[in-house]
Amino acid sequence: MNLSCMGRFLSPIPAILLLAACSAPAGTSGVDATGDAPGIAPDAVTVLPDGRTVLPDGRTVVPDGTEWPDARCPGDGGCRGDLLPGDWRAGDPGLPGGGELGDSCTGNKDCLSGFCVPSDIGYICTDVCIDDCPDGWDCKGVAYTDPDTLFVCLPDLETSCAKAGVCDAGEVESETCGKCGKRDRTCKENCQWGEWSNCFGEGDCTAGTAEEQPCGKCGKQLRTCTGACLWGEWGSCGGEGICTAGELENQACGNCGSQTRTCTASCGWSEWGACQASGACAPGTTEPKTCGNCGESVRTCTDQCQWGEWGECLGQGACSPGAQESAPCGMCGSQTRACTAKCEWSEWGACQQGGVCMPGASETKGCGNCGSSLRLCTDSCQWSDWSGCANEGVCSPGSQESTACGKCGNQTRTCTDQCLWSQWGSCEGQGICVPSETEYTDCGKCGKKGHTCTDQCAWGIWGPCQDEGVCSPGDKQTEACGKCGTRERTCTAQCGWSAWGACTGEGVCSPNQKETAACGNCGTKTRLCLDQCTWGPYTSCAGEGVCAPGTTQPCNNCGTQTCTAACGWSSCALGKMDGYEENDSEGQSYTLPGITDAAGDTQTVAASINPAYDQDWFKIHISDTSLHSIDPKVTLTVPAGQTYKLCVTYKCDKGGNSYSSCQNISGANSISIGVGGCQSIWQGDDDSGTAYIQINPVSSGSCSDYTLKVEA
Repeated sequence: MNLSCMGRFLSPIPAILLLAACSAPAGTSGVDATGDAPGIAPDAVTVLPDGRTVLPDGRTVVPDGTEWPDARCPGDGGCRGDLLPGDWRAGDPGLPGGGELGDSCTGNKDCLSGFCVPSDIGYICTDVCIDDCPDGWDCKGVAYTDPDTLFVCLPDLETSCAKAGVCDAGEVESETCGKCGKRDRTCKENCQWGEWSNCFGEGDCTAGTAEEQPCGKCGKQLRTCTGACLWGEWGSCGGEGICTAGELENQACGNCGSQTRTCTASCGWSEWGACQASGACAPGTTEPKTCGNCGESVRTCTDQCQWGEWGECLGQGACSPGAQESAPCGMCGSQTRACTAKCEWSEWGACQQGGVCMPGASETKGCGNCGSSLRLCTDSCQWSDWSGCANEGVCSPGSQESTACGKCGNQTRTCTDQCLWSQWGSCEGQGICVPSETEYTDCGKCGKKGHTCTDQCAWGIWGPCQDEGVCSPGDKQTEACGKCGTRERTCTAQCGWSAWGACTGEGVCSPNQKETAACGNCGTKTRLCLDQCTWGPYTSCAGEGVCAPGTTQPCNNCGTQTCTAACGWSSCALGKMDGYEENDSEGQSYTLPGITDAAGDTQTVAASINPAYDQDWFKIHISDTSLHSIDPKVTLTVPAGQTYKLCVTYKCDKGGNSYSSCQNISGANSISIGVGGCQSIWQGDDDSGTAYIQINPVSSGSCSDYTLKVEA
């Protein structure tokens, strides 16, 4: 850019003010009004005490800008005092090579324009501007010396990322830190890494380290930090002693004495001390003495090692030595015994008898028919008189007796040695029956007749046949039944008729019976039963419908009609329906998942147009994302032999015009919708909007799927 021209655009701002803006002291920086660029290079131009401005390459400018004395110019003449630093080019005397817009630099002298400024990609050469920066560059203000501002070209975010980006904007990078912790940093919009975050999520310790603590009785236990930086469980207590330091222990000694020992600092016991305060005896020991009739009394040493009271006299004998006693014995006699020196009774002496029997004894003897008599010994040891004869039998051994038996016969029995009768003998001399006994036999048709036994045990004459049945066993009887058939019954063994058997030989119907049957398509026919119980012929089929139930026929192209149970056609059922119905108007548009204008972000739909008349509507939102250009495109592929009309309308989110386009498509074709209307209204900020898509059959339609693809 030509600075003389720029001077005209900046007027009435004097060009010298722009140069003075470079007079900030070395090492200082400023911030522009928009915050886009932080100050100037450390070796910026300097203002001398006399008001002249020294440029980075050593040239100077007087305050009015009309003269440019330079040590490298001959004499004191001016050197292009009408120009600003941005006008110097490679052909000017003394100017170094390179230093184009965007080249890296370390100071103003490295740049053709004389301006080396910091940017998102480091210190770069730039040029002053109004609004004429190249594509990818923005014209932004840079503060040099308050209140002066200089506008220079700085790279925008996309250019910064392309030239010196080290990461993708928004990318997050993580690394471990501290005690198994984590820290993050995020890539900024200029594609440079931000600062690392503080370390977070740390554990309690450093993995692999260990610590110990005292435990138990002078012992130690360890725990180790795990790989997850968490303390593990404490280990078992090791190296313990046998007691707790300072602990005292007492034990008994002697007779109720005690002695003490102390646990040392190393958790071991000291030696036992001397036994203190011993008593008269050992607790639990006993001492006996004799008492009473050869008895013994005992006293016991108490827990305080002193003797207790004497106990009662135990273990005494039965008597006092030398004592005597007498007792009855035998048959009313007596005996004597004496007490020994051990306080025990001696054995009894011999019994001195006084009677003939022992009191309570008994004696028996036989009598009568196997009976017995009893006598008892009295308290004076003498026998009583014999009792009467008791428990006699019923007969004398060997005696006999006889009696009548059976059918006018006789039997005998004999008395045994136990004075009891034996069993009766067999009955002898009998007749053929028992008097008054009656006997019956079969006769006639299951009847009975009988006769009676006389007093001489012989049978009388037979009586008449009584209680006969109605038929003779095996007789048969037949009768008509059912539908011109017959049935039979048989006389049983009890001379009574059995139940009638099944009706056999029947016809198929009853005379004059009517029967109706289905025929044809829901029709009926009738027939009449004849006198021979067989069916006559059917009448003709009447009342038929138009079709057979369950049959189908095509209708309305790929629709179907089904014959009902009443033999009539049902209404025409449409063919295959896709999963997006009802979507037959713009208000019923099926909403598809939204997409963005990023490459590869698409939505594809498979649906159908029913030939009975159908049209489909869809709508989809398309987002205009940063760093991408939006170009909505809709592709339709129709079934073979069909022509469909595709109409697409794009409505911008921020208002303005809507854009529509229609096209008849056979096979496959696309409609691209330009969204310049959004751009012209919103100056490229955001072209997001909603596409409304209508698909209408030009031909008859098809039950086969069409394919719709939307991309941007």
